[in-house]
Amino acid sequence: MNKDFEKLIETLKDDSFLIIKNWHTFSLKDIKDNKANCDKSGIYAIGSEKYGIIYIGKAKSIYERLKSHFNATEGKENAPAWKQFFDHKELKFELKAYYFETSNYSIENKECINQILERVSQLIEKPLFDKMYSVKGHKSITNEEFDQKLSTLQNVIIRD
Repeated sequence: MNKDFEKLIETLKDDSFLIIKNWHTFSLKDIKDNKANCDKSGIYAIGSEKYGIIYIGKAKSIYERLKSHFNATEGKENAPAWKQFFDHKELKFELKAYYFETSNYSIENKECINQILERVSQLIEKPLFDKMYSVKGHKSITNEEFDQKLSTLQNVIIRD
């Protein structure tokens, strides 16, 4: 078996991967202030104390990808679902970014490894963003639909 996939199997068994709160972390405010230091490839998650894990993705450069998301929330990129989601009055809270580096995998397998780790993380965490929007394209929804979905999901989150 390829050494990368042996490492992948070990990673999938390890709490340092399975529990996102064990990943490296920084505030999304650090992105705005150019203080984040994570120009690595891997998996990232955006979360909050109130709503748990909100979004999970993969990136060749975690810093650049998170910066892109942050710019979308500021209206600097054409991503209406991101702007709607993070500008909502209920969701203006201190967000944290978590990241898990995959720099130690070979370049030829890294994208595949990242896709597997991203999907496993999404299946475990069931991020709020994916519950709010269709996963394909993250199409924006009306504000009324957004409020209704958020209210329903918030009740589920509070009960869990």
